[in-house]
Amino acid sequence: MLESSIDHVSTSTLPSGIPESSALHLLHDFDVLISLNSDYVSHQLIHQISNTESEYQVNEQLAFIPRKLWHGGVKYKSVFTTLEDGCDITVDAPFFNSVNRWRLEDGKGGQKVVRITSDAKCSKAFSSAVRKFLGSSHDELQRRFGEKVAATSN
Repeated sequence: MLESSIDHVSTSTLPSGIPESSALHLLHDFDVLISLNSDYVSHQLIHQISNTESEYQVNEQLAFIPRKLWHGGVKYKSVFTTLEDGCDITVDAPFFNSVNRWRLEDGKGGQKVVRITSDAKCSKAFSSAVRKFLGSSHDELQRRFGEKVAATSN
């Protein structure tokens, strides 16, 4: 398979007054993070690898493929690793692999930002669609994470 590498980085400033501990609590919760994706259907723990690493099976819709070509979903394996400043989510899906690093960092003026860095590999046939999908999905994930952390911090 001819592969294409795609990298995407996004940052979002957390709402003011959000405790760092609240943001980190959510960044360490796979159930919360995976459900931020609007294409998410379900997930199941496969294996607890260590205290900081778990493997899941995830079911999602395929938003970047037109419904006339594929109207089913996809199942894939994901490894979730908690880290001191966030987490890594590794995706091993058919024709698509990625490492997604979620980090809580210091931003301007003492505010905290969430940075998502995605390094993906996919079939060249899907690279254009995946590139667009990563940009739009990051925007959505950032927005929904900000809403979630604000709601849980009140």
